[in-house]
Amino acid sequence: MTSNNDYWLYGDSKQVVDKLVGFHTNWVSWAGNPFKQMWIRNYMAYYSPVVAPGSVDTSLMFEGVQGELVRLYTPKARTLMRQLTAVVTKQRLAFRASARTSGSEVLNEVKLANALADQIVSNQRLNIKGDTLCEGSLVTGTWFTKTCWRTDFGEPYTRDQNGKVITNGGVEITTLSPFDVFYNLTLPWDENLWVECRVKRNRWDLIADHPDLETEIRSLPSVSAELGQSSWLDSNLGDEDMVYVYEFFHKPTPSLPKGRMLIYGDSDTVFFDDVNAYETIPIEPNIPEAVLGAGVGYSKLTDLLGCQEMFDNSLSAVATNQSQFAVQNVAVPRGSNINVNELNGMNFISFTPQNVPGGGKPEALQLTKTAPETFKFTDKLEQLMQDMSYLNGAMTGNLPAGVTSGTAIATLATNSIEFITSISKSYNLCWERTMMHAINAYQKFAKIPQKVKIAQKGGQVTQKEITQQDIINVSDMQLEIVSPVMKSFAGRLEIATQFLQMPQEKWGQFASIIEGNPLSEIYKGEVSELDLINQENEKLEEGQNVPVLAVDDHPLHIQKHSEILADVGNRQNNESIKAVLDHIMEHYTQLKQADPTLLGIMKTGRIPEGGIPQPPPPNMSGGAGGKPPQGPPVDRPGPAPDRPQPVAQPAGDVAEPSQDLLQRG
Repeated sequence: MTSNNDYWLYGDSKQVVDKLVGFHTNWVSWAGNPFKQMWIRNYMAYYSPVVAPGSVDTSLMFEGVQGELVRLYTPKARTLMRQLTAVVTKQRLAFRASARTSGSEVLNEVKLANALADQIVSNQRLNIKGDTLCEGSLVTGTWFTKTCWRTDFGEPYTRDQNGKVITNGGVEITTLSPFDVFYNLTLPWDENLWVECRVKRNRWDLIADHPDLETEIRSLPSVSAELGQSSWLDSNLGDEDMVYVYEFFHKPTPSLPKGRMLIYGDSDTVFFDDVNAYETIPIEPNIPEAVLGAGVGYSKLTDLLGCQEMFDNSLSAVATNQSQFAVQNVAVPRGSNINVNELNGMNFISFTPQNVPGGGKPEALQLTKTAPETFKFTDKLEQLMQDMSYLNGAMTGNLPAGVTSGTAIATLATNSIEFITSISKSYNLCWERTMMHAINAYQKFAKIPQKVKIAQKGGQVTQKEITQQDIINVSDMQLEIVSPVMKSFAGRLEIATQFLQMPQEKWGQFASIIEGNPLSEIYKGEVSELDLINQENEKLEEGQNVPVLAVDDHPLHIQKHSEILADVGNRQNNESIKAVLDHIMEHYTQLKQADPTLLGIMKTGRIPEGGIPQPPPPNMSGGAGGKPPQGPPVDRPGPAPDRPQPVAQPAGDVAEPSQDLLQRG
């Protein structure tokens, strides 16, 4: 037992669970927390076309005393959130590992980790879960992933003494809403020492795994009995089989050097209580716009909801007008003595003229007419929502007037994607950490061999069994990211056009810029050469000799070194003049003797079209019966030394086939 002055996590299981249950009670209290209210409001508004209508006959809402007012829901904001989600998650998830050390064995570990990550992405359907992760964070500001090891996952491996099947295990990656993750909201996420989440588990599977707790598990309330963000769904469709299980993780700290991990249903139903074997909190948040100094995110949907509600109100006013007065109404003066006759489908209206303006002629009432300002206002609201969502016309298909060129469209799309990058950063970081949690789980718990599919060259796929030791040195998982420009069709089309218009040797540099590499990588060689020249100039000014190499850019060196002599002080220094002139002449000599092919390779980084000239074959005329080579001599650059000309092959001297060493006839 612990005293009231001790850290509450020093207590036994029941004490800790009682503390956490009290935390849950406060968590579902929305009244005192505006962010929790925002979660509910945004969640309900996001699905308002489904939640709000109260009739099975129409998706409209009718309000007022006698249902004379029409409530029209047009989910423009939801459409923009879906489009934003599609842009962020367009790239398929692909990870690449890095290790703590180097060497052939570690390279093999990295290869296995890459294959394992690809398999996890496929088996856990992470590309689909990525949509939920991104969309949920846009609606509520925060969404989560949880990565845990499941001993009941994987393939059957053996049976225990009771005949129960033992599988080799595997990771489970799920996404969680802020309604199901409990932590200290007043702290930034990384400063939280512990986090808890609730997951749904089958009651009878729990009884099978923990037969000693059967009575307690049977008494746990079902998921359908607890109200939550989905309480507007028909709770009658729920069953008694699913219950909430709470998973608590405390990271290792000085107060708890090995952390603590607790899994329970309630204070009487504790399934696990021990050190945190993960040695970390295997839950990661996706917070695109973090609230400063807090552990919650600002929802992008919140920016749009005000305009969305006014947009609905304006269109509802127009819809009410059209609904009430869409049938033509005719104003007829009293006593006009109007008669209507029909003849062969034609209507004849006769009336007695009255002593009033117009003679009492019947006139149509234009009750369906709506003020133009109403439609201008709705257009303005729609444009505001589009602007605040970072999605311009190039992304939504509604191009601004006059924008037709591919370059302009690609520029608009790129500008929009650059704003969206702030959302992508959090999304990408969340997945990188999530995948590292998955690798960490394999490193700690995969004691039974796991089968991993490895793609070989040529499209072949092989299977290899791995254990925790095969990937023990993997320390980081990075998400492979495609350039934002390549996420839109217009951008890809523009890049393809640029590629086809430039020399092929420039493709690599252009592509590296598109992929986000710094410009310094492009001109690094030129800058390095200039740095070398500046260092040489300092030595030459002091009268020191500097060696010249054949691989120097001789014309550039000569130009820059000669600038030293443009200074009067250097011209009065005989040692400096001699060092500079000798150095320049050495460059000139090297330039005259240099192989033009070598200079071309150094300049372009490619072999010239004519290829590399080959040296002449050795002279074989002076050996036992040897014959000189045939063909014209090979020209060599520079002054050719005197060498004997080859002798022509006699016409009748024909080469004989070599002897068959296997003595075949």
